[in-house]
Amino acid sequence: MLKEKLIAELQNLPEGTEVCLFDYRKNFFNDSGDGEGSSSGIYKQFEISYLEKEDIVEGTKPFAVMSFDNDDYDEDEKKL
Repeated sequence: MLKEKLIAELQNLPEGTEVCLFDYRKNFFNDSGDGEGSSSGIYKQFEISYLEKEDIVEGTKPFAVMSFDNDDYDEDEKKL
């Protein structure tokens, strides 16, 4: 998604809306089925970074990422 499209989508939200990243598969997998829903897979804390040419594979255009701490992996990047 282009930055301009993201900003336009965010501007359509009501003032004061909290924006989160959402892993719907994790949320669905961890739902207990009791109708109460699950907060699993909802990430309120995330970072936005811009990757320059020196940060990425040669021939790839620079791009931005939104990243979060994925608690499915440990500090050594091994799946829990």
